[in-house]
Amino acid sequence: MKYIKIIQSFKTFIALLAVVSIIAAASLYTMKLNLGSEYRDAWVVKIEVDHDIDSSEVNKIVSNNYQSPSKVDWDSSNTFYIYFQEISGDDLSKVEETIADNISGVNSVSTYYHTPEKIFSIQSRATNLLSITGAAFALYVIFTLKGKGLNYLQTLSIVLADIFIVAWATVVTIAFSALLGGAGLYMDKWFVAAMLMVMDVLLINMIFDDLRFIDFSKTHTINTLSEIWDKMIEQDWPTNVLVAVVSTFILIFPFLLFGMPLMWVSAIMILVILISLFSVYALKMYTLRAIELVLAKSDKVSKLLDKQW
Repeated sequence: MKYIKIIQSFKTFIALLAVVSIIAAASLYTMKLNLGSEYRDAWVVKIEVDHDIDSSEVNKIVSNNYQSPSKVDWDSSNTFYIYFQEISGDDLSKVEETIADNISGVNSVSTYYHTPEKIFSIQSRATNLLSITGAAFALYVIFTLKGKGLNYLQTLSIVLADIFIVAWATVVTIAFSALLGGAGLYMDKWFVAAMLMVMDVLLINMIFDDLRFIDFSKTHTINTLSEIWDKMIEQDWPTNVLVAVVSTFILIFPFLLFGMPLMWVSAIMILVILISLFSVYALKMYTLRAIELVLAKSDKVSKLLDKQW
């Protein structure tokens, strides 16, 4: 199959990157994240039933007869906790009075107001996300780039390019989540899981692509890293498509087993594949080129970093 270079110039890339970034910023500003019950106050309808029933079935019954809950939790004693946000007092009373008519075997129904520790929830999850991503990235740098014949300047260029890609992918993912929030999807525990999956897929692809890139550079005498990257993608682009798709499917499978909502699965799967492919085909090469242009302006920096790492 013939390789078609969609983004032909550095200026086109900058323009496209700017448009995507502006759309992402506008989405976050206008829609914001539709935070779920783990981060916002909610009314909870607690029901106890006398038989086994799946939480997804409870969610379906409630959504069809009342309104979609932000989430449904359960425990081992067949007790379900149905969280509602932005529900009126009349609608809440209707749920409490009539839910036994729609779910069989209900022993008791009660309601209470749930107030989470919002700042703690957001800070702890953000800290965990940053810690895991940072540790994974550090291991990636040490084990992928160390001792591969690169000098400090080349290594720094690759690392800076990858940091930019991860940061850009994080912003785009959060903005995409804001769009999903506008469509009614709540940002619950699966939001953090989805963010981790995006970072995991990107890191896996980075490791694979950088190892191929290093091997490719040893057999091709081209001046700059960006030119080597462009040549590598041109010669072997189907491999990158295959890796992006397969790694996404492999990593998303455990989330399906743990009950991740299908809408989250489908949306994040598409997003991860698109980000991975855009990163490989354009973002990495043009980011390397931009870094090369900046570093090339300083002879002192170039000489200082012209040592093998």
